[in-house]
Amino acid sequence: MNTLKGLFQITLPVRGYEIDVYGHVNNAVYLQWLEQARWDWSRTHKMGIEHEDVLSVVRHLELDFRHEVLFGDVVEITLWPRQPKNTSMIVGAQIKIIQSDKPQHVGQVALNAQMVLATIHKQGGGKAPLPQRWRDFFPDKDPGPAPLD
Repeated sequence: MNTLKGLFQITLPVRGYEIDVYGHVNNAVYLQWLEQARWDWSRTHKMGIEHEDVLSVVRHLELDFRHEVLFGDVVEITLWPRQPKNTSMIVGAQIKIIQSDKPQHVGQVALNAQMVLATIHKQGGGKAPLPQRWRDFFPDKDPGPAPLD
């Protein structure tokens, strides 16, 4: 297991309705997977809507598609805090195939991503300072965009 500070992982199977006409996972599904991981990460660390006066919202997202994902595959979605800012944070993400009917696909990185999450006030929106409790999840130095390769 990687010991990167703040590392968070979930595992999801590819479902039939996530497949497009070309026989692989539709590109929009990757966004849904990242969002699921982000919500699970927030809830696990009690940083979600039910615990804070501050919320995180996606402000910017960079996606680097690296390998196709197919029906029957199982993926591992990993998030890690990269860099805290005043009213936002940079979070790295990676989707890796961990189980497949095609053995050569196992271990392949399907997607590398970087998310900039803005922090806003729960009541009334508007920018909010990144809470110190959230800052505590970040390493002293940015581990980079894909430390899991």
